[in-house]
Amino acid sequence: MERLLGAEGFQICELEFVVAFDPRTRTPRPLARPLSLFAAVWMRIVEVLTSDTVLRRCMNCNRLFTAGGGTDRRLDSKFCSDQHRILYHRQKNAPLLAPGELRWRGRPRKSSGLDLRS
Repeated sequence: MERLLGAEGFQICELEFVVAFDPRTRTPRPLARPLSLFAAVWMRIVEVLTSDTVLRRCMNCNRLFTAGGGTDRRLDSKFCSDQHRILYHRQKNAPLLAPGELRWRGRPRKSSGLDLRS
């Protein structure tokens, strides 16, 4: 990022810095207010780029999701939800079936030798 922006950074738009008092903690804190919509958009982009979160693509649905601190997904997540993680691995590990072939789940049942159809 330093190579891209330079060591001192660069100015894109104007921000207004104000010292505001937090009523809960009763301490002063700096606030940056964008003076235009353009400045607000750039401020949000910088927040996203400097945060602990990353944008990733889900390996199942190919949608973008955020992962990392402050989200419900770990930083090294590959799926946007647990349901997509389970579905992906079920499809990946499922045996290939011929068209029209049914697959029974579980153990085959023991036959008693009696024919109940008659």
